[in-house]
Amino acid sequence: KLPARGGTAVPVGPAPNVNSASWGDDDWIVVQWSTAVGLSRVKATGGVLEPLTTPDRAAREKTHRFPEVLPGGRAVVYTVGSADLDTYSDARIVVRDLKSGETQTLIEGGSCARYVEPGFLVYAKAGSLWAVAFDAGTLRTSGTPMAVQGGVSMGPESGEADFAVSRN
Repeated sequence: KLPARGGTAVPVGPAPNVNSASWGDDDWIVVQWSTAVGLSRVKATGGVLEPLTTPDRAAREKTHRFPEVLPGGRAVVYTVGSADLDTYSDARIVVRDLKSGETQTLIEGGSCARYVEPGFLVYAKAGSLWAVAFDAGTLRTSGTPMAVQGGVSMGPESGEADFAVSRN
């Protein structure tokens, strides 16, 4: 990490080939550093990577990617890719409660979910951005997802989508 006003870089931890990461307001950074493992986390002050998730090989999961730490650091939303996918527009978006370890599917079909106040998940699917109401307290979606923007560049084999949003 680098100080915003300049200065010396401070190593946070070993994470070769980081593909995606999310820095929570609780000062934990959740990373996806390999397609062969799940998500890990490290304190922003530095340390070793702690495993958070492991793909369920029996359920044909092959990767957990694109983490989004929710406000307060209570949970992380991420994309689950399986060996049965044609494209990541068919992936699942799940949430994991970091205290209980409970994981639940939020969205069938999509990738790269990002949380937006006052309570939405915005995610990519088939070259468009979609939004669905999401309660960060109960970790539940509600209502019908709506397409909000077309023409979004996506990598169908990786699930990566070229967009960013602010929390508000």
